[in-house]
Amino acid sequence: MRLQSPLLHSRSLPLPYTNETVLAGIRELASEITSRAAEFEAVRRIPQDLVDRLRSIGMFRIFVPRSHGGLELPLPAGLEVITALARLDGSVGWTSMIACGSSLFATLLPRGTYDRIYQDGPDVAICGSAQPAGTAEPVAGGFRINGRWPFASGCMHADWIGAVCRVVKDGKPVVDAHGKPMTRGFMIKTAGTPPG
Repeated sequence: MRLQSPLLHSRSLPLPYTNETVLAGIRELASEITSRAAEFEAVRRIPQDLVDRLRSIGMFRIFVPRSHGGLELPLPAGLEVITALARLDGSVGWTSMIACGSSLFATLLPRGTYDRIYQDGPDVAICGSAQPAGTAEPVAGGFRINGRWPFASGCMHADWIGAVCRVVKDGKPVVDAHGKPMTRGFMIKTAGTPPG
């Protein structure tokens, strides 16, 4: 089965696109990124001021459809941008790839969810974990999510986090029609920009 994003439409594809603006922004940030490598290692994350600069040059919008203000770059052009960052610093390249590449998966969400994620514009950093490390308990109006996910690169600066949870009721696993534990994915809006 081939997955097709419901947000892509043929009339948006012929329009011109370019990754040169983002690449120019990366070139401007190059000396700062390379000179701060020890700082990144010491704090074990990309500092918020650099995340904000990456956001300002359009890094997180490279794969977002034009319908939502993004650049809608083809994969090879987007990978060129990610590669340019990764050559400067592997951790900056990795976390930026997660933040912008997750928008490719977000296009498969229900349209209402997708529109909510991008309601304030295309410069949204998304991360997540497919490991069902948390629990989701049904409550009035939705679910109460609880848990700790061991691997979620970029979670310290993400605007939205995708999390897979085991569904529970009264603390016990809910099973599907085949008797297997039920899991469900959630998109969670973060509380805001973390310090530092």
